[in-house]
Amino acid sequence: MSTVYSAVHNNSGLPFIHTWVIKEFQHFCDKQNLLHFIISEPFNSPAPSDSNNNIKLEYIWRLVADIENIGEDFSLYMYIVALQTDFEREKELNDRISTFKFKVFKNQIHGNMNSFEEFIMFNQNSFTHRTKFGIKNAHGGKLCKINQLFPNNDTSISTDIIIRVHINEVEKPQNDFKNSINKSSLLSHSLEQFFNNPYFSDVTFTFDCGSELKASRLVLAAKSTYFMNMFTGEWTESNQSKIAIKGVKYEYYKAMVYYFYNGSLDSGLNFDALMGLFSEADMCQIEDLIEIAANKIVEMISNDNWHEILLMGWQSNNNYLKKAGLKFVHENWVNIKDTENMKFIIENLNVEWMEELMSVRFFGISNY
Repeated sequence: MSTVYSAVHNNSGLPFIHTWVIKEFQHFCDKQNLLHFIISEPFNSPAPSDSNNNIKLEYIWRLVADIENIGEDFSLYMYIVALQTDFEREKELNDRISTFKFKVFKNQIHGNMNSFEEFIMFNQNSFTHRTKFGIKNAHGGKLCKINQLFPNNDTSISTDIIIRVHINEVEKPQNDFKNSINKSSLLSHSLEQFFNNPYFSDVTFTFDCGSELKASRLVLAAKSTYFMNMFTGEWTESNQSKIAIKGVKYEYYKAMVYYFYNGSLDSGLNFDALMGLFSEADMCQIEDLIEIAANKIVEMISNDNWHEILLMGWQSNNNYLKKAGLKFVHENWVNIKDTENMKFIIENLNVEWMEELMSVRFFGISNY
């Protein structure tokens, strides 16, 4: 009898991988008795935390495998379904934005022999989507043709299908980063003329260096859930007209607020400023700014800074920075293995990072 079960591959924060195994998949591929939809059990993935109440939140998902036999097209489609949580229902949220990537493996039994392999799909790239809740709003597409799974269309072969969905692993080229900017209907045009303008500001941020930065609560809250929580929740800052920002450089915070007003980065930001901006965006959970800053940082990778990028990728759990740093290590090992930067990395490694570094050193980055 065919069985379906799910298993969590990694639940230690973002990015997140969920594995779904469909046992005896060949039974679902009988054209005479075709069962179109196979639905996974619900599973959870980490969600951005509610910084106002320090609550650990999770998203709920389901996967749907759809086997379609239309004319010459006998194919496997895969979709992801967002299920509304109590928190999202309470906050009247109707959708969520996440990045997905599917990988598919097959395990087949030929007599006493097992074969396990990953196979090429029609689309192996990550995709970012604003997903509405419910199965009617499932998002995905074609993974492969059924004859890729069964040589000679022999569906009598005992076959298990392993589907791994990677959630919030960002692997976008530069143009995609630009296209992913959140265009709020309220603030879809540049507000640069209002930036740091005292006539259109109702909050002032102060910094250790003595500098001040003026802004509008409306603009900040419209662009960032972090600031929405700051100004509408129980934070001390919610009723303050002056807010002290401790331990953060004025230039980094200014670059973040400038982005809110202008929709793009200040062209004059150097590497250190971009790294500081990335840290602030990561702390404030501003996803589009995280992506844009990471893209700019990776464009600047060199012998002088690869170790900072790699360590930032590990510490922030940002797959894009981590992959760029590990790729640089693999391609430039001979030149960097005895440098002070490599010594710095080794001194700051934990066991998991050491395993990743050695794996990439010897086997490349195909698994990342």
